[in-house]
Amino acid sequence: MAMNTGMMPVFEEKFKKLLKKIEREYEKPKEERNKDFLKKTAKEARGLRKLLKECREQMGTQCCPNCGCEINI
Repeated sequence: MAMNTGMMPVFEEKFKKLLKKIEREYEKPKEERNKDFLKKTAKEARGLRKLLKECREQMGTQCCPNCGCEINI
């Protein structure tokens, strides 16, 4: 299936924002954390991560597992 890889920067920014929100939520004490928010946000972040991985594979690039920089295939 052909994907529109032109939207990758938008998905990457949304993914980064979600990760920052999750980190901010984990800075709170355990009793004050919103578990429903964490579950929904984590599920959305996993979906975006999977989508970004598929887009990168289609474009012919992969990320280094150690440092995260792009490697051209």
